[in-house]
Amino acid sequence: MVTAVEDAAAVYEEFCGGDPVLWQKYDRCCVNLEGIKRKLANGVPAGKKGALEFQQRLLSDRVIPQVIVAIQQTRI
Repeated sequence: MVTAVEDAAAVYEEFCGGDPVLWQKYDRCCVNLEGIKRKLANGVPAGKKGALEFQQRLLSDRVIPQVIVAIQQTRI
């Protein structure tokens, strides 16, 4: 079974392409579930392949908590 951190890391790689600057932008917006929902309500930044898929995956209840876990662990 894929761990929450591994799955969240896959979402990050898919959308950000490993770009730490893009990840930091999402890190600031996505500190909690409501923050993620507000960010998605405003739309995912355009210009990156996979942005729509990233948005759809974050909208699923399965992925959002995993992204939060990964963000929290990056702050350790």
